[in-house]
Amino acid sequence: MPAIALVDLIGNLAFVLTCVAYTVKDIVWLRTLSIVSSLTWMTYLFTRAEVLWISVFWNCVFITINAVRILLLYRESRAIKLSEEERALHQTLFPQLSLVDFARLVKAGRWVALEPGTVLTEQGKPVRDVMLACDGAASIEIDGRTIRHTSGLEFLGEVSFLTHDVASATVRVATPMRCLAWSHDALRALLRESLAIRFALRSVMSGDLARKLKESGPRTQGGP
Repeated sequence: MPAIALVDLIGNLAFVLTCVAYTVKDIVWLRTLSIVSSLTWMTYLFTRAEVLWISVFWNCVFITINAVRILLLYRESRAIKLSEEERALHQTLFPQLSLVDFARLVKAGRWVALEPGTVLTEQGKPVRDVMLACDGAASIEIDGRTIRHTSGLEFLGEVSFLTHDVASATVRVATPMRCLAWSHDALRALLRESLAIRFALRSVMSGDLARKLKESGPRTQGGP
């Protein structure tokens, strides 16, 4: 391969790595690929007859910033204390979130134990919390009729959170249930602070809502 072709390959590789970095969801991988991209670009710069030192300088700055942020994220993740239940929830629903961001999401909420008969949302009335049912079951009722029962991990009250509207269904606990709950105000504040958490949560909620609409059939137009 001619020398000039190899040099051009290195230069193009730097841009390809930058493009790949922007496609990954994990922030550590994004920063790592950004560092590799900067190093590759610097290698290309040093092959030129006249080195662009200003570009070398700023790539060194970018590498330093990303390296420091990776180190801080690593230290923060080492300090995180999650229960086995929370770690399982992270791996099942939120693998795209770093442990640091997932810990922030859990910290913004609260774990609650609910007894059968507890009404979580009431059709036509405001909803205060978004709940993620992790254990147990609840009935979904519209106009006094039971449409279906929850099963497994499922969000409750998320439609009202997303639309700022009243509950479209009544949710009543059917068996002892354990949930992770967030007040609307606390969750909105967190989503304003973290773009990664916002994208992850809305993606999971959207997938969960699509599944529930499919299970409910044409009788319903939305979730609780």
